[in-house]
Amino acid sequence: MAFALVSTLGTLKLLGRPVDIPGIMLWVVIMGMGIDYGIYYTCSYQRYLDERHPSMSLIRQAMFLAGATTLIGFGVLALAEHAVLKSIGLTSLLGIAYSLAGAFLIVPPLVKRALVPIVLPPETLEAGSPRHTERTLLRYRTVETTPRLFARWKLRLDPMFPRWRPS
Repeated sequence: MAFALVSTLGTLKLLGRPVDIPGIMLWVVIMGMGIDYGIYYTCSYQRYLDERHPSMSLIRQAMFLAGATTLIGFGVLALAEHAVLKSIGLTSLLGIAYSLAGAFLIVPPLVKRALVPIVLPPETLEAGSPRHTERTLLRYRTVETTPRLFARWKLRLDPMFPRWRPS
């Protein structure tokens, strides 16, 4: 998201446009949209762990359509004659364009690098040992939030966990 902010500010400066109050206020919306795009991609990658999965292309398409329609909607304001509307349109047009670029070019390699599934070699463990717990947490490290939290709380609160056999 910092990429989009810095890029937009730099582009506005190159265009000779000042950073004004309406543009600054609009950054809350632009940052929220850029963060949403990153979250959509990250959550879908956690679910499928393969960027070639058919559902991943649907997520990317949805991100693109959401960004494109917002670009069109706010981009029209960049053509306005009124100074405030023009500033809002130009700032949002640049900010959302850079947010989309970041979501499609920066987020995927970072997510792919961060969410590498761990292949655990077979080993004999004592049920309930610290290594057993560590191995179980490693197994769920890259999955979606709900199963990961379920496993974590199961480890802490379930009295049956020490009797489980590791997989």
